Amino acid sequence: MAEPQEESRFDPIYAGKAEQYHQLVSREDVDGTLPAALWDIADFAGKAVVELGAGTGRVTRIVAARAGRVLAFDRSPHMLERARAALAAELGRNVSLSVADNRAIPLPPAAADIVLEGWSFGYTVNRSQDGWRSAAEALLGEVARLLKPGGTAILIETLGTGHRTPVSFGGSLGSFYGWLEGERGFAHRWIRTDYLFETVRKARELVEFFFGSMVDHDVLPSGQVRVPECTGLWWKKG
Repeated sequence: MAEPQEESRFDPIYAGKAEQYHQLVSREDVDGTLPAALWDIADFAGKAVVELGAGTGRVTRIVAARAGRVLAFDRSPHMLERARAALAAELGRNVSLSVADNRAIPLPPAAADIVLEGWSFGYTVNRSQDGWRSAAEALLGEVARLLKPGGTAILIETLGTGHRTPVSFGGSLGSFYGWLEGERGFAHRWIRTDYLFETVRKARELVEFFFGSMVDHDVLPSGQVRVPECTGLWWKKG
């Protein structure tokens, strides 16, 4: 997922390159560590989940396998069109997709047992013209509004693609992470969500499409390419 940098360069991807993006994230978390971590944090079985920053629906599909209903939102209509193709079976069962800004979700208060966001809040925090704290307060305010009493908020954010251990970020993102754990009382852990590509050529094509240059990687005896990635999870139960 996106590293903290000049975030405006990602806008054309989210607006018009959903297929390439989906190809990239479909190769993420080859070991299945994210689902296991989510199930450790909260009981999703039969629960009402609101997902923010759904993108092309990779995490949506994971959660929908256990949740009673997933109401998923993203600010990009283009990304959600690709999600609709990826989630055809789930849309007929327990998933809905809608366009919305993370700070203004068109749902009533206390709509969710679990509010989940993936690699989305950091993007907003980095781009805020009013400073990271203003954006962070607005985002968590909306999460609190959406959660039922006793519900769980779960935030998934980058800790470094191309890195085998977590990166200690400075700037807005580092301040945001520290604020979550310090002032806002979120618990935290990190996991590896490595990518696995069929060939060096495919790895370079998809990694450079999104990250701008080929990051650290391992070429396996099979010719496959593994790109390490560290991901952080922050959660808080009401």
